[in-house]
Amino acid sequence: MKIRGFRVEPGEVAGALAALPGVGQAVVVVHDERLVAYLERTGPDDLEIGEIRRLLAVTLPEYLLPAQVVWLDRLPLLSHGKVDRRALPDPVLERPENSDGASPPEGPVQCAIAEVWAQVLRLPGVGTDDDFFDLGGHSLLATQVVSRLRRALPAGTRPITVMDLFKHPTVRRLAEHAERAASTSGELLYELTPSVDPALHTLSLVCVPYGGATAIVYQPLADALPSGQSLYAVAPPGRDLATTEADRSIEDVAAACVAEILDRVPGPLVVYGHCGPGGALAVEIARRLEAAGRRLEAVYLGGVFPFARPTGALGRLARTLRMERLRSDTVYANWLQSMGADVGALDPAERRQLIGAMRRDAQFAEDYFTRLLDQGGTPLNAPVVSVVGERDPGTEYYQERFREWDFLTRSTGLVVVDEAGHYFLKYRAPELAEIVTGIHHRLAAGTADDLDLDPASQPAAVGPAAVGSAASSPAASGPAAVPGAAGRTGNWRLVDVHAGVGRPEPSGPRPSMARFLTVALSQLVANTGAALTMFAIPLWIYVQSESLLRFALFSVVATLPGILAGPVAGALVDRSDRRRVLVAATVAASLVQGSLALLVWVGTVPAGLLYGLLALLSVAVTVQRLAYLSAVPQLVPKRYLGNANGVVQLASGAANFLVPLLAVGLLAAIELAGILAVEVLGYAVALAVLAVTRFPATMAWRRRETVVEEITGGFWYFWNRNGLRAMLMFFVVINMFLAMVVVLLSPLVLTVGTLTDAGRVATIATVGALAGGLLVAVWGGPRRYRMRGMLISTAGYGASALVVALRPDLTVIAAGALGMSFFLVVQNGIWMTIIHTKVPQRFHARVIALNQMAAQSVVAVGFLAAPTLSGVLEPLLLPGGALTDSLGVVVGVGSGRGIALVYVVCGVVMTVVALGALRRTRLATFDLTVPDAEPDDLVGIAALAGRGGADAPVAVRPAPARSAFHQREDTPAE
Repeated sequence: MKIRGFRVEPGEVAGALAALPGVGQAVVVVHDERLVAYLERTGPDDLEIGEIRRLLAVTLPEYLLPAQVVWLDRLPLLSHGKVDRRALPDPVLERPENSDGASPPEGPVQCAIAEVWAQVLRLPGVGTDDDFFDLGGHSLLATQVVSRLRRALPAGTRPITVMDLFKHPTVRRLAEHAERAASTSGELLYELTPSVDPALHTLSLVCVPYGGATAIVYQPLADALPSGQSLYAVAPPGRDLATTEADRSIEDVAAACVAEILDRVPGPLVVYGHCGPGGALAVEIARRLEAAGRRLEAVYLGGVFPFARPTGALGRLARTLRMERLRSDTVYANWLQSMGADVGALDPAERRQLIGAMRRDAQFAEDYFTRLLDQGGTPLNAPVVSVVGERDPGTEYYQERFREWDFLTRSTGLVVVDEAGHYFLKYRAPELAEIVTGIHHRLAAGTADDLDLDPASQPAAVGPAAVGSAASSPAASGPAAVPGAAGRTGNWRLVDVHAGVGRPEPSGPRPSMARFLTVALSQLVANTGAALTMFAIPLWIYVQSESLLRFALFSVVATLPGILAGPVAGALVDRSDRRRVLVAATVAASLVQGSLALLVWVGTVPAGLLYGLLALLSVAVTVQRLAYLSAVPQLVPKRYLGNANGVVQLASGAANFLVPLLAVGLLAAIELAGILAVEVLGYAVALAVLAVTRFPATMAWRRRETVVEEITGGFWYFWNRNGLRAMLMFFVVINMFLAMVVVLLSPLVLTVGTLTDAGRVATIATVGALAGGLLVAVWGGPRRYRMRGMLISTAGYGASALVVALRPDLTVIAAGALGMSFFLVVQNGIWMTIIHTKVPQRFHARVIALNQMAAQSVVAVGFLAAPTLSGVLEPLLLPGGALTDSLGVVVGVGSGRGIALVYVVCGVVMTVVALGALRRTRLATFDLTVPDAEPDDLVGIAALAGRGGADAPVAVRPAPARSAFHQREDTPAE
């Protein structure tokens, strides 16, 4: 079952319902995209839907709360005792029978609000005192209500925001609020906790939401705070659907927030910001508060480290080449969903506003940190504590990156939430409450030398984290003597503290963009040379021997050994000094290149020795590439890591574009011996650079799991899910035929043209790939029917293969090759969006590793099968052959047309399989039957629960998040 794109286990909801008082048995079904619960009563009084939802919210996420309840004296049963679901009565859309809001709405404002509520909640009517959330409303429906009220409310009423709906959850109260004169103060702070007696007040938290979010995201944290503490959430301008506020700079918003804080936020003060935009605004608020003389206990920054653009010419180039301006909202929606954000149920207008705000916020945050890092400022007196999810990809290298806040403060700390993803503030609120109310007391009580830190977490790095029970570490054992630590869950760890002079800076060179660019340029030269060799040698062999089989064998030898050596090479790189491995691999590759050059110069090239040398080069290049890529985070300041990765990708793409054209051009101009000589010189340059460049002693990239573990884990993940398993089998079949047409492209061109023509066609094919990549970046792929789009792209690839075979004409072949590359990249891009939306983020590496293993295994088989199939089909299109007077009229007759016939066979098979999958297989219903990935944080909660023990989290899932507003406005303060 799927609700709002999420996987729903009816048994989980039914079990929770059956545990409620007055419920004998429970059955849960999906009716009209809403969860309906059928309950068998055991007592005289039936619980109301609002009370049921409040009770369930303690243990179930919001999307699992039933929207409607049907009470029955007895559930209908089949003869063998199971519930007869067909006999369950259809739910009737009506307000709760015992609702106190029976009075009808009066006046145009109440009527407009009631009508919108009824439409969104799918009820026949709504009373003035009905509670929106008791009627089945939730946060996403609240955004729809606000969006519709913008158009429905009479002129002259104040705009309604999402926060207003949470504060005034009945028609009467919301209408009264709408009819009041709009405030001119422009308040940005909302108090989400009940009012606190000043005599009992102990702490105030000011919390800034992540990009695109509203202040209400902090309601779960507010609900989890101990009594005596207040939470004020910032509502940045431009985030709410009801308003059309203009964007304001971070400094401007911070100044307004500080004025409000100084005016009305009491007591000891903590500032918290989440993600990049929230962290940037929180930092500026903290700086201005201390400048105004307000003391801060601490600044907590969740899921973020400083990030910025490089300064100077490189920074200007990075901004000019920024792809974000071209990427569609769908690209961001897929990414958000993969990170655990619930965007699937938003309508297009809401999604555009959310993602637009997120993109602007991210740009503002990057600009802010770039200015702050460049200009500097007075350090904060308050400590800065980084709070990160252990499995959040956005905060990798957290063991050293938390010290990047040293430019901002004299004391930094690091807290890791076990198995958490990026949105732990939503799903792990009780633990976050313990952290932000207690860690600063521990920091104040000691120094870096005498604090009880968690030693088990120190080597976690970017590999598998040392996650055992936190209760076993000194940091977590025993009753805490500081506020906020009593009764802690044991699922977070204070990992490290850096107090300015508490620990010396690492000796040796420091990361820099100049150091990175020097190494990157030399590696680009060396890797491009190796790619030229592995492209040119099979082509040279084919020109010399005119043997398709030898061409295919050399193509396999140039790629397969490196693929097979990948797992061992990855383990070697992870366990070794990157620079030494890079030097060793570069030396090995240069020796192989030199040996190949010597053999070609001498004129004696034994086939067996050539195979062996090419295989060694494939392995050496694989080790070299892995060592270089994993060393990039060492070479560059990690706040510029995104820019550095962009440079690497740009250089790799440019090399892929130029290699075919350069290879054939150089083959024609200086022959293979000249190419090898140039490449030996390129490797000499790379070795010279490595000889004089020292690598900083900072963290490099490491796998979380070994390749074998990734492939094994990916296999079981796929095997237990029918839709994903069907997709894997589809690609195993398709890749066999795809490999055949890929390996035969250059030989086909050489049957009607020259080496220069082969290079031109390969370059045109690369243009098709670039066009496909640009389309995927701008378009983002289908929003709903992604599998359908992928299958259609596969059929387009097959049709393009048929175009290649149409005529022995270079223009036709080039057009078909362009189409093949275009559709292949589109297909792969859509496949990646499927992985992002259907597989939890933490399993992406496993799934991708399994698919790569499956694809590579059949690609090698396809390479070797292609010449055999061509040899079998060739006689059919020779003069007098069986197909000369039929198919030969279309594709041509003569030597080499057997290759064209291979294209016909493979194109037809791929097209038929893809179009057939749209009709009769599991893939035909994939988009509807395979649920979207569960938020990564919920997967982490399940992982913690699977460990068992007292420390497993129980009440950490997000509730409807409105209790504080009700308590503050409906009942007297304590």
